[in-house]
Amino acid sequence: MEHALVNSAQFHAITTFATLFGTSTTVLAASGGVAMVYGAIYGLLALKRVFGDSWPRTIGKAAAVASVYMAGLFGASLVVIAITLALI
Repeated sequence: MEHALVNSAQFHAITTFATLFGTSTTVLAASGGVAMVYGAIYGLLALKRVFGDSWPRTIGKAAAVASVYMAGLFGASLVVIAITLALI
């Protein structure tokens, strides 16, 4: 389990770092797109290597992790919006 957490933290740091150097919206959009493609490929390969499952099972796990991550991100965004609106 700790390998998955370390791997997840490293991946998140790399993709966040990739978007920090943009000075224009074009550069930010391009780096965001590259980070998204890189993240999908890296995430699948990392899951495959760490857990050693078949490709269909790995893709299923990746879809499950992405779904939970997006739900958490959505929930966190709602909390930030609510706090911001409460402070106005």
